[in-house]
Amino acid sequence: MFTLKKSLLLLFFLGTINLSLCEQERNAEEERRDEPDERNAEVEKRFFPIVGKLLFGLSGLLGK
Repeated sequence: MFTLKKSLLLLFFLGTINLSLCEQERNAEEERRDEPDERNAEVEKRFFPIVGKLLFGLSGLLGK
């Protein structure tokens, strides 16, 4: 049981280290972009699917 706990703890720490490295790399990549058009396009890509899902969900609720 003790070895299982140790290995799970090791996996947890390795996972958090991996996530933090990915986040740092992503932040550095975002800082390198200087063109505001690219940033606007990224925001639009994130925004429109959310709005579409909300409208679809509301239409489903109103239709019932």
